[in-house]
Amino acid sequence: MLTMYYNAIHNEHIPFCYNADIEDGVVNRIEVLEKKDQSLFVKMDYSYYYDAEGRLDYKDVRRWNEKKKCWDNDCRHIYKYYHNGCNVELCHWNAKEKKYEIADEVTLYRVMGTNITSVRTYRMNEDKSNMRLVSKTIVLEPIEYTLFAAVDE
Repeated sequence: MLTMYYNAIHNEHIPFCYNADIEDGVVNRIEVLEKKDQSLFVKMDYSYYYDAEGRLDYKDVRRWNEKKKCWDNDCRHIYKYYHNGCNVELCHWNAKEKKYEIADEVTLYRVMGTNITSVRTYRMNEDKSNMRLVSKTIVLEPIEYTLFAAVDE
């Protein structure tokens, strides 16, 4: 794993570096640093939270505010599990109201058979009255939901 970070830092074609907080093989936080010239600048921060079964419950995304020198909430990915798959809801932060909005995008992962998973993404329309299908695909390999924030050691 350290090799990955070393190679990213020393490869001029990779614009970002990642600093991960991993405990017992579980990712708790990832800080994204942007490379410019010979310096690294804080860019984004991902925090991961898990349910009682050890599955990813939600992921918070924050962006570094250089003017204020603090983290600003950006969005939250909420994971909901079902017997045949899971949904990932994307909720953006409303800074004025200081809360996450209702999901404006939802991706549904559904196991259709052995090694076949349907992936559909819906996005909220402009007047926020309904969601519309924006993409769909079939994945011909099993999707491991534990890989959303797991580390293979």
